[in-house]
Amino acid sequence: MLKKHKNELLQIIQDEGIALSQIRKSEDIINEHPAVIIEIIGTPLKFIVRHSIENYEWFDCNFIQFNSSFSATGYLPDDRDYCSFIDVRKLFTTWLRSHVKEYFDELTAPDLWAQFASESKLLNLNTIDFEDKEFFNAEEKQQI
Repeated sequence: MLKKHKNELLQIIQDEGIALSQIRKSEDIINEHPAVIIEIIGTPLKFIVRHSIENYEWFDCNFIQFNSSFSATGYLPDDRDYCSFIDVRKLFTTWLRSHVKEYFDELTAPDLWAQFASESKLLNLNTIDFEDKEFFNAEEKQQI
């Protein structure tokens, strides 16, 4: 892949506010196509962009989605066609926003149901004995 395209992907990552310390970039040959692989460290999430053997301006992409099975999309546009780098930019940006950021949002979101359950254990009105006045002094017992 040309440096201008790799640099653009890096710029998109920075523009989207993803910390570069969370990213690993590698290059490989996948099914006889030169590929750049961008992985989110410590997760199954990755984005693969390959270019045509015949032309540095024709691409296809594959990425791992944030869903219950972390499934791959398959190569887009499809296994026989290529797209321009403009399309790669759109797909990459969508992947960062809809999958990577959503993944990190899920990791950092508070579990309000767990908090509720924890707080309700602290104050369970069903377990309070309203007849027990043991901890009140004589004056308080008179007032009650």
